[in-house]
Amino acid sequence: MEQLVILSKLEQEYLLHAIEAALPLQDARQFFLWTQGPLQALLPHQVMVCLQFGEQDELRHVECLHSTVLDVALRERLSHRDDGLALRLARHRRQLPRLPAWLC
Repeated sequence: MEQLVILSKLEQEYLLHAIEAALPLQDARQFFLWTQGPLQALLPHQVMVCLQFGEQDELRHVECLHSTVLDVALRERLSHRDDGLALRLARHRRQLPRLPAWLC
């Protein structure tokens, strides 16, 4: 049985703000700013790899967002289209019940 996660009042406020701030996003620049602002408050991160899969489970798009200078080799290991860590983690999780996955 999985543990239930209950957000604190502050975390609930961060979540609501992140959702509301995401609604008007229309382009990649706005999305990046959102990840570094409202989403950063809710889920602190230095690197985020976003993956988009098609209907046949094929990888359609991969984007590595980072707020710091990221070593090219590390970025490649995280977000390579064929065997990056993010892709392997996502494919592994897709075989299990539909739960989000992230690395800290």
